[in-house]
Amino acid sequence: MHYIHEKDVKGLDLPGRNWKKMIDPEQSGCNNMIFGIVSFPPGSDPGTHVHAAEEEIIYVISGRGETRV
Repeated sequence: MHYIHEKDVKGLDLPGRNWKKMIDPEQSGCNNMIFGIVSFPPGSDPGTHVHAAEEEIIYVISGRGETRV
């Protein structure tokens, strides 16, 4: 089992968002799973991107936005 607290993870500034990688394949033992916490400032636009080798789950805690699949 792997335990980590968000306050112990440094965020990575990416276009239109700040991302914190909480679990990656090495830690989880899963080949294609990465779990992160991301913050989108109001009015931000992270642009279009693809996760060719990973599966992604989006869980919205607060606010609203739009995503295209």
